[in-house]
Amino acid sequence: MVIQPIETRYAGHHFRSRLEARWAVLFDALNIRWEYEPQGYRVGPDRRPYLPDFWLPKEGLWVEVKGAEDQLDVELLVHAALLDTGLPRPDSPYVINEHETRILVLGPLGRGVTRVMDKATKQHVGYMQPLHTAVTIRKGDIFQSHAYFTSTSVAVETTEALMGSDAPDVYWDTRGTAWGNLVGGGALLLDDDPDIPVAERTATLYPPAVSTARAVPTHDRPGPVRSRSGHILQSPSPRPGARRPSWPTPASSSSRRTSQPSRPAYCSG
Repeated sequence: MVIQPIETRYAGHHFRSRLEARWAVLFDALNIRWEYEPQGYRVGPDRRPYLPDFWLPKEGLWVEVKGAEDQLDVELLVHAALLDTGLPRPDSPYVINEHETRILVLGPLGRGVTRVMDKATKQHVGYMQPLHTAVTIRKGDIFQSHAYFTSTSVAVETTEALMGSDAPDVYWDTRGTAWGNLVGGGALLLDDDPDIPVAERTATLYPPAVSTARAVPTHDRPGPVRSRSGHILQSPSPRPGARRPSWPTPASSSSRRTSQPSRPAYCSG
């Protein structure tokens, strides 16, 4: 059975799904300017039509929102990331470590930033910062990098997870080993306070997550947890009875886009 998305109105826009509206709520909570479906384009060598979900003008980033991995057209995403025949490039591209960030892939919103405690000592060891996919390109190669939200914008950490090239090719044979899980998310283990004020408040809404970190293969399961040094760590399991927050009801169409939600917005994992 195919579950149909629920169309939702928020900030004067008619979103095709409730998930897209929730991301708009989060952008507003972080004071990130956004434009919803500003224009469609034809991308790639076959000039396939593509309509990005969001454009973030300050960051110079396109955004694709998908609720599940099987809903994502990976080939179209790679074609959209191309420099010559893909989506338009901003005047000041987001470049880090010679990688130009082209598209953010945002999936379901999760529990947000949470505190982590060591199972044995019960001592606080850090925070779990949700990660998302950033499709980046460097010297004609296309990579699955990582992105996370800060108090003012979006930060990208590059990887060597090669997923295609500007031939254009998608490296399907390495999916699940070198790259994969574009929508499922993951988390970054921080040993200091996360750089996002709303996260400091949301961390107190949950019982502490309890986990003992150990190394696991990168793509053995959805949502790998990475330290800043790039090591893969095990995700924490929520304590029995942990409470998940309810989302604010999207505002009416008369609301301004810059209006704030009635409760804190949460990053996704």
